[in-house]
Amino acid sequence: MKKYFSLSFLFMVLITFAQQNLSVMSYNIRLGSVDDGANHWNIRKQKLVDLINYYDADFIGIQEAQIPQLDFIKQNNPQLAFIGKPRSEDENAEYSAIFYKKDQYNVLEQKTSWLSETPDRVSKGWDAAYNRIITYGLFQDKKTKKRSGLLILILIM
Repeated sequence: MKKYFSLSFLFMVLITFAQQNLSVMSYNIRLGSVDDGANHWNIRKQKLVDLINYYDADFIGIQEAQIPQLDFIKQNNPQLAFIGKPRSEDENAEYSAIFYKKDQYNVLEQKTSWLSETPDRVSKGWDAAYNRIITYGLFQDKKTKKRSGLLILILIM
């Protein structure tokens, strides 16, 4: 039942997008704290920022991001701000964040929930190996006053 609720909620969010002309991208940036050799964050971070700047999306869903990564994106694209909370309480916690153009959109609502029996606090659900989270944002275009809902879902097995 919970699986169907999540899928139907995601479908409703997509319907919201279908009614407007928005540019949305999603990117799993992978942790910056792991040793990935040639794919280490320090090697690929500028390429990610260049990609974000090139596509100039209204909204960007970022998965597996840590604070230094989120900060680097903000520092290199000052028109962006983000919403979201970490999925755990440790210093290397990952975020399922939503970046948005702060000069173009207001945040009307935001929520991070854990996919568990206790969705309002840091928790691991059912048979998951890690905490799983979703971040939801309701945004309003400052000029047109149109609203847009966006849901970013992380399922890390």
